Amino acid sequence: MPWLTLVVATSSPAPSPTGPALAHSRLRGIGNPDGSLWALPRRSWDAVRAQTGVHVLRIWDRVVGTEGISGAYLSLSLSAADIGYDFDDPATLGAIRATLGRYLPVLGSRLVAVSTLMGDWLHCSGALTVFRAHGDMEATTLALEDPWRTMFTHRLFQVAEPVFRKVPSPPGPGTQRYGASHPWPGGSFS
Repeated sequence: MPWLTLVVATSSPAPSPTGPALAHSRLRGIGNPDGSLWALPRRSWDAVRAQTGVHVLRIWDRVVGTEGISGAYLSLSLSAADIGYDFDDPATLGAIRATLGRYLPVLGSRLVAVSTLMGDWLHCSGALTVFRAHGDMEATTLALEDPWRTMFTHRLFQVAEPVFRKVPSPPGPGTQRYGASHPWPGGSFS
């Protein structure tokens, strides 16, 4: 199954989730408060869902790895209540297409990773794009192009520790409901 549990605290101090973390990083806020994030095994999903003060989401497992890039920027768009849109909703499909057609070409070789975020088994509750930039001003300019910011609350962070690994740019979405309950671009129809 191609997903992990991602716990995101978008303010400080952040309550730590219980259980072993595969990766953890402080998040330096760029124009917003600092935060923290933890990548946990998927078996942690049920245990951390009841935790307050954090977003508990499912993320594509291939983007997480401690051999990742330090100092990368995180363009994070999250639903306020971890609920979201169906993957076949025109807004979600439009954001995926805009990401592929406009945003990823702008990022070019600066792209590290991209994944939708799921707050349950059906809905897109946000997205993240991780990229390199030469400072906060360039990162802010690049994040302005993120199509997910029109759907969800957007924040920009710099990731202090290596959490996200470089993955190839995704080839494109399917033409119907995506991923058999997995975050895009992971998953399949099988």
